[in-house]
Amino acid sequence: MTERVTWVDYQWKDETMSGDKMAQVVILNDKDLYEELSANDDFDQRIWFYFQDEAEFKRAFNKDNDEHDFYLVAQYDEDDKPICPSCDGFIPSNENPGAYPGAISRKDNSTEICSACGTAEALADFFGNK
Repeated sequence: MTERVTWVDYQWKDETMSGDKMAQVVILNDKDLYEELSANDDFDQRIWFYFQDEAEFKRAFNKDNDEHDFYLVAQYDEDDKPICPSCDGFIPSNENPGAYPGAISRKDNSTEICSACGTAEALADFFGNK
């Protein structure tokens, strides 16, 4: 089985962590790769949630499971919300997925992108043209 990518809403169990409560999840379905990534010093589960397999992913929805410091609240597949082709985040933003239209890319004047990438393109264009 190959890896699967999806988006989730999550909550920290201690609720002392603030900020974005949405994350991209990679379900590796490969125990060896999971162990290799877990051993890497750059591996940061607070940015990307990696799960060894579908079973571990499903267990993460259980608030009383002691396996993780967080629990998953909801899952969004890419078909559910528009995805920015530049950064793979939601359009218009991860905080408001699908709530309203995003920006139009300056690269081709037709592709819808998230608000953050639209701002980045505008600033790059502004400072690049000086």
